[in-house]
Amino acid sequence: MGLLNIIWVWLKQLIALPANLAKVASINKYLELQQKLSETQSRLEETEKQLAKDAAIKAGRMFLFGNVYWAKDADGKIEKASYCPRCFELDGKAIHVITDYGSSAICPECKTKIIITNHPQ
Repeated sequence: MGLLNIIWVWLKQLIALPANLAKVASINKYLELQQKLSETQSRLEETEKQLAKDAAIKAGRMFLFGNVYWAKDADGKIEKASYCPRCFELDGKAIHVITDYGSSAICPECKTKIIITNHPQ
């Protein structure tokens, strides 16, 4: 009886093999689609950052001058604080840099050190 039970178990596994292979194929297809979705989402996020940055520049609100970005308020006046060029260009974030002595500044977000050559008038 023991040998018949073993043969019976093997036969059931052999019969179930195509269905199990189909499940594995479905899982693999699902994982591929999930990976593509993740890649597409990352590309969309990058595109969204770039569009926001481009819109700010085109609107004349953000502009590069003296190694840093500057912004204009609603009245067109230039703000006194400047923005990190690295964070703005790579991440689309407008992060104010912290000035220390004179023309030296550092970004609190990415720690980029910047020399601000002059302020737009």
